[in-house]
Amino acid sequence: APSKVLVFSWRLLLNRLPTHDQLLRRRILVQDQHQSCVFCRPQSEDKNLLILHCPVFNQIWNSVLNWIGVADVLPADISHLYAHMGVILWSCRNRKRRSVFWHVTCWCIWLDRTVLFFNGGQFDSGSIMAQIQRLS
Repeated sequence: APSKVLVFSWRLLLNRLPTHDQLLRRRILVQDQHQSCVFCRPQSEDKNLLILHCPVFNQIWNSVLNWIGVADVLPADISHLYAHMGVILWSCRNRKRRSVFWHVTCWCIWLDRTVLFFNGGQFDSGSIMAQIQRLS
């Protein structure tokens, strides 16, 4: 994966992305400013909701797992999913290739969320999946 994707993943695992909960904690946002997820408005956005549990992006993860031939339940935490991907893809010959799916999927979800948040527009799971498949 490209270095910018790896840096993003590292920041995600350390909970250092500018999600709404982190911006509130750092007092960059006040309580009533944009604290909810772009898609599931009632819930406050944190790294797990944003990348994993938002119903919209959960659909992407299920599509990715289906694409790589894995039928599995997603764990509660994004860092557990990172560790879990190494286990479920253990048979993959190239060790680096095993984690590429995780890095690329998280990156594509983040990019799409950011574009939708700042520019508006429509969510298109097909284009995200095409981007994930192209980058993987």
